[in-house]
Amino acid sequence: MLDLAIDSIDVPGKSANMGTGGIIVMDDDSCVVDMTRFLLGFLVDESCGRCSPCREGTKQMYGLLSAICDGHGGADSIDKLERLGRAMNAAAVCGLGNTASGSVMNAIRHFRGELEQHITEKKCPAGVCTM
Repeated sequence: MLDLAIDSIDVPGKSANMGTGGIIVMDDDSCVVDMTRFLLGFLVDESCGRCSPCREGTKQMYGLLSAICDGHGGADSIDKLERLGRAMNAAAVCGLGNTASGSVMNAIRHFRGELEQHITEKKCPAGVCTM
């Protein structure tokens, strides 16, 4: 997947957007769930607050990801993240809300197993999250 043209256009089946303007390369000692939470924390602070889908959606997504990283994620946490992501994508006024929802949705699409492991086994495969 690293042999792709670097462009802002989404390449179907090859995208794992985690923000804008950068590439993050992670090894087995990194946790995608924690990285997604970190990104959401940044986006919560950057939201202009004018539209509730972004203002509230990023906070709720951050809270759900924090609970998952802390070992308190519920069986429905991924479903909640997906519902929030779809709602934010449909209703956010600016690109920040879409970036936030897209980042979480891509993490779910490409790394669902890691999210599920955090929730069901209370285990971070990389050993990064405190549980």
